[in-house]
Amino acid sequence: MEKKAMVYVVKSMERAMDIIRDYNGIVLANYGQSILIRIDDAGLQALQAEDYRVRELADKPIVKMGGFEFNTGLPQSHSTSALAAEMSLPSGRSHHILRLAGPMHIDWKRRLDTLGVIVYQSIRGSSPDQRGRW
Repeated sequence: MEKKAMVYVVKSMERAMDIIRDYNGIVLANYGQSILIRIDDAGLQALQAEDYRVRELADKPIVKMGGFEFNTGLPQSHSTSALAAEMSLPSGRSHHILRLAGPMHIDWKRRLDTLGVIVYQSIRGSSPDQRGRW
């Protein structure tokens, strides 16, 4: 079963990438000192066997914000841009919960900025510090 994980690659990025390739893993984002990957249990064990720090990221479809819970895994929680336009405020703006593959990568943030997206709140623990650590 594939899992998402953060791998701290300060030791050797090249060796970590070799292991990820050997186990048919996928790099979802590169944060410099760490990478976000999707890989199976055997791949995670191989990384840990070579003393890489690995932190599994649970796939949690339930998002808690304020006093509300929102299940992003339900089909009815997804919207299309046409539906969003219908539901938007008179100003043409609408509010959405974005569930990303992992912590916000700077390239993802730049792309959202070019689309005019304003991020009002992020869930604590979902962003790296200035050095890319979690």
